[in-house]
Amino acid sequence: MVTREALLALNGVHPKVMQELVGHYSPQITMDIYTHVNMDAKREAVAAVSKAFA
Repeated sequence: MVTREALLALNGVHPKVMQELVGHYSPQITMDIYTHVNMDAKREAVAAVSKAFA
Protein backbone atom coordinates (compact mmCIF):
# COMPACT_ATOMS: atom_id res chain seq x y z
CA MET A 1 0.00 0.00 0.00
CA VAL A 2 1.33 3.40 -0.98
CA THR A 3 0.68 6.21 1.46
CA ARG A 4 -0.43 9.71 0.51
CA GLU A 5 2.92 10.99 1.67
CA ALA A 6 4.81 8.51 -0.51
CA LEU A 7 2.71 9.62 -3.48
CA LEU A 8 3.59 13.24 -2.74
CA ALA A 9 7.28 12.34 -2.74
CA LEU A 10 6.97 10.34 -5.96
CA ASN A 11 5.29 13.33 -7.60
CA GLY A 12 8.07 15.73 -6.66
CA VAL A 13 6.49 17.63 -3.77
CA HIS A 14 9.22 19.51 -1.93
CA PRO A 15 10.32 17.77 1.30
CA LYS A 16 9.72 20.91 3.40
CA VAL A 17 6.11 21.06 2.19
CA MET A 18 5.62 17.39 3.01
CA GLN A 19 7.18 17.90 6.45
CA GLU A 20 4.79 20.72 7.27
CA LEU A 21 1.78 18.74 6.03
CA VAL A 22 2.53 15.74 8.25
CA GLY A 23 3.91 17.70 11.20
CA HIS A 24 7.35 16.17 11.51
CA TYR A 25 10.21 17.99 13.23
CA SER A 26 12.36 18.01 10.11
CA PRO A 27 12.10 17.22 6.40
CA GLN A 28 14.74 14.50 6.86
CA ILE A 29 12.43 12.55 9.16
CA THR A 30 9.67 12.79 6.57
CA MET A 31 11.95 11.67 3.76
CA ASP A 32 13.37 8.78 5.79
CA ILE A 33 9.88 7.47 6.53
CA TYR A 34 8.08 8.01 3.23
CA THR A 35 10.69 7.58 0.53
CA HIS A 36 12.98 4.83 -0.61
CA VAL A 37 15.18 4.17 -3.57
CA ASN A 38 13.44 1.89 -6.00
CA MET A 39 14.82 0.11 -9.03
CA ASP A 40 13.16 2.50 -11.47
CA ALA A 41 14.84 5.46 -9.76
CA LYS A 42 18.20 3.67 -9.92
CA ARG A 43 17.76 2.94 -13.63
CA GLU A 44 16.84 6.58 -14.32
CA ALA A 45 19.91 7.78 -12.42
CA VAL A 46 22.21 5.44 -14.33
CA ALA A 47 20.68 6.55 -17.62
CA ALA A 48 21.14 10.22 -16.69
CA VAL A 49 24.79 9.68 -15.80
CA SER A 50 25.39 7.66 -18.97
CA LYS A 51 23.81 10.39 -21.07
CA ALA A 52 25.87 13.09 -19.37
CA PHE A 53 29.13 11.27 -20.15
CA ALA A 54 28.20 9.98 -23.61
